[in-house]
Amino acid sequence: MDSMWTKRLKPILFLLFFSGTSASAEALLQSVDFVGYAGGYSLSGRTASNRSVSLSGFGSYSGQLEAGVGGHYRASAGINYLISNGFTGDTAWGFHFGMKYFPFSWNGVKENEFAGVSWSLVDQFRPFVGVTMKTLQFTTVLSSSYNGVGVSAGTHYTLTSQYYLSGEFQYNLLSGNNNNSLTEMSGLLGFGIRFR
Repeated sequence: MDSMWTKRLKPILFLLFFSGTSASAEALLQSVDFVGYAGGYSLSGRTASNRSVSLSGFGSYSGQLEAGVGGHYRASAGINYLISNGFTGDTAWGFHFGMKYFPFSWNGVKENEFAGVSWSLVDQFRPFVGVTMKTLQFTTVLSSSYNGVGVSAGTHYTLTSQYYLSGEFQYNLLSGNNNNSLTEMSGLLGFGIRFR
């Protein structure tokens, strides 16, 4: 069952996506990147039997594709993997789909051409905010699947026109079967590669 916040944020995600895709076809897709993340997490919630659940530590991993959409948006889709003890222990995995908004900069590298001369422009720092739809399937501790929505904030730091670092904070509200609920917070650092 979706939580109240899930119901409120889904229309926002929908509007962000379609406002970002309203750009002309020529400027619709600027770049496609792969970003790998690793970092810490904190999980808290209650099971259907009202048992309190709390987990935290290093062990949140994510691999995702990001595509520039319009001028200031990036659509993302990826796989999440959580290991309770960093590299060993109980695990959870799932998928996420989202949209990031870059209010102060272009969403990536901006290609320009004039009088037969072409050049690229990219901001050193590219801060963003985002919304995400996420799923998590726990294999042991909770033995349940969760889904919901979340918000994020972070920045990309340009190394070259092809490579960049990324830092991101995520806050997700997830719900499962039998009214299970889970709050997930993650702090992630990543490395991005631009393919196009």
